[in-house]
Amino acid sequence: MSKILHVKNIFKFLLLNIITISLIVLTLIIILLRYNYYYQRSPVLTLSITNSLLGGVSNMSAQTISGIQFRLKRIDPFISKKNEYGVENIELSNSYNKNFYSRSSAFSFSQLIRFMSYSFFMTPIQHWWYSFLGQLTLNSRTSDTIELVKRILMDQFLFAPIGLVFFLIFMSLTEELNKKKLKNRFRQDYISILKVNYCVWPIIQLINFKYIPLKYQIPFLNSVSVFWTIYLSMNDSKMSL
Repeated sequence: MSKILHVKNIFKFLLLNIITISLIVLTLIIILLRYNYYYQRSPVLTLSITNSLLGGVSNMSAQTISGIQFRLKRIDPFISKKNEYGVENIELSNSYNKNFYSRSSAFSFSQLIRFMSYSFFMTPIQHWWYSFLGQLTLNSRTSDTIELVKRILMDQFLFAPIGLVFFLIFMSLTEELNKKKLKNRFRQDYISILKVNYCVWPIIQLINFKYIPLKYQIPFLNSVSVFWTIYLSMNDSKMSL
């Protein structure tokens, strides 16, 4: 009986998450079908909305993965007891993590909104930054290889650390964390996330700067960032517990 209830919970969780992801993806497809038109009329707004939707897909994917993992580990969270009349009662096991009920809903709507909002508001800064790097290349007289290395180094050692600070502060403020918890979050997660960043993004930026035209650099990064945002979302979920 307890396992049947738990399997139903997993099914409801998965179904509602799939519906939510599908709605976000459908909206994204509608925009992409007329992407050039929207981009010509308002490039920054188009990029911001596209990036926000991709952030939503990433976050929902992360919540789905972590939620299923959590539930599979708790495959038998209930215990069965019979009262004096022989009627079976289903109760939570004493050893069961109390976070089950807090995570038993389809998804964390607040976390979804936070990630979509962060992606939306961060895009204009990204747009300015890559335009700035592009102008440096156009005005430079050094070789293409040197310029490529310079852009990657500037991006990874200037923009990436600052961008991560923005991310942690934004997520912490929208969670209404106090200063002590904010400091703990930086102490625990800033360096570890930055290390992972340096293992992944230099190669991606090499491809981006070398082969992708400036107009499509942010959309390319946004597409690749789906997987990065999944990582950040799952990391943020762990920090929020």
